Amino acid sequence: MLRSMYSGISGMKNFQTKLDVIGNNIANVNTAGFKKSRVTFKDAMNQMVAGPSSPTELRGGRNATQVGLGSTLATIDVIHSGSSMQTTGRALDLGIEGDGYFIVQQGGAQYYTRAGNFYLDDDGSLVNSEGLKVQAYNSNGVLGDVVVNVNATLPAVTTESITVQGNLAKDANIGTVFNQQIKTIDSNGNAHASTVYFKKMGDNSWGVFFNEEPKPSSVGTITNPDEDAGNISVKNPEGYKGTDSGDWKVAFDGNDYTIETSDGNLTTVNASQVKNGVLSAHGLQIDVSNVKGTGTWTFNVTAPTQPEDNLTLSFDANGQIVGADALKEGIRIPVPSGVTDNMATDEDESQLLVNLDFSALTQVEGASNANVFPDGYTEGKLESFNIGASGEINGVYSNGLIDILGTIALAKFSNSSGLTKAGNNLYQASANSGVANIGMAGDGRGSLAAGSLEMSNVDLSEEFTEMITAQRGFQANTRIITTSDEILQELVNLKR
Repeated sequence: MLRSMYSGISGMKNFQTKLDVIGNNIANVNTAGFKKSRVTFKDAMNQMVAGPSSPTELRGGRNATQVGLGSTLATIDVIHSGSSMQTTGRALDLGIEGDGYFIVQQGGAQYYTRAGNFYLDDDGSLVNSEGLKVQAYNSNGVLGDVVVNVNATLPAVTTESITVQGNLAKDANIGTVFNQQIKTIDSNGNAHASTVYFKKMGDNSWGVFFNEEPKPSSVGTITNPDEDAGNISVKNPEGYKGTDSGDWKVAFDGNDYTIETSDGNLTTVNASQVKNGVLSAHGLQIDVSNVKGTGTWTFNVTAPTQPEDNLTLSFDANGQIVGADALKEGIRIPVPSGVTDNMATDEDESQLLVNLDFSALTQVEGASNANVFPDGYTEGKLESFNIGASGEINGVYSNGLIDILGTIALAKFSNSSGLTKAGNNLYQASANSGVANIGMAGDGRGSLAAGSLEMSNVDLSEEFTEMITAQRGFQANTRIITTSDEILQELVNLKR
């Protein structure tokens, strides 16, 4: 009789433990990052009443006869399954979608958690609700505490390089101008808005101009000392493509027109060759239909704006920039450098010294879409920060720059169920969990969901069902004890 009573007692103790675990699960139904537990049982030792026997020629074998002596606790398992995300909209609330644990540290002790409700302390350290410091990789890839200095200032960086990418249209007309606006930073950290102009100079060449809009040729007032000779006019003053500016002369001797440019170049056209009263010379169309007699006319021609010698770009037949023009180093451009010019040198130090990279610029048919990218930036103050899916903490500065302040690390274990609970939603590694495999989110680990918290994976319907079965199991074991007691009472009554 005593065996059945003690079997009932063991069952009651086990179901009491199961109810304790269920109660803890239900108590943490709203605890962020909580992982529920379950209880499993196993039978206890068995008393041998009769041993087994092997079969013989005359009789078959017999199985062992054993009486069980109750049950005992087998395991209490932590179920590390994922749970749903609760959107909070708070920048420092993080959830892990997939495998992995946040790493927090106190002194030299590391702990692991799925609860991503983090905060900034007075020193700017990222901590959990208990003040343990969240571990992250810095810009050098070293794991340690992550600090977000809300008063951080990013110093200005002077523009030293300008990169040009994209295309300049091959089928554009000579003289076509394309421009882009840029912002450069001088040595004092001040920003300067500038315009970069690209002008097609020839079939396979373009000129680059900084803060100087390239202008076409122009023609001044035409003078004629002899009014009886009549007058001439230039129909296309923008047609001259040469490089020399100065006074031109057009002389008519009754038979021929002689055009003399500012550089002494002479062109003679017989009057019989003039069509519709217009003659052409060096791109200009000169109207002589109102000429009445011999004479000489003078006018000033201003050549179109020419690029600096080192700012002419040449392209080959395939539209690729010629190697010599791909990279131009140490170029002074007419943009403020923040430095006063030293009159004792040949250079103008007041102009910005940069390296120009045209290696990614092409000239093929299509639209002109060249983009100009200067480096450098003004001083910036940290305005806000956010955390990306890979754990990068992005600082947003007032100058528009985004800088990575650190990258939150995640730990992964070969046996997550082997972790031991340390309270406060924390886990510790154990001899059976394996060593923490620490790395960045997404690198064989889950991704982070900013503005969200992982909810508890406790299912109330499941817990209530388990509670009912535990209650009925407990009741059944109490019946074993009461029934055994009644039988013992009957045996005692035999003495009467």
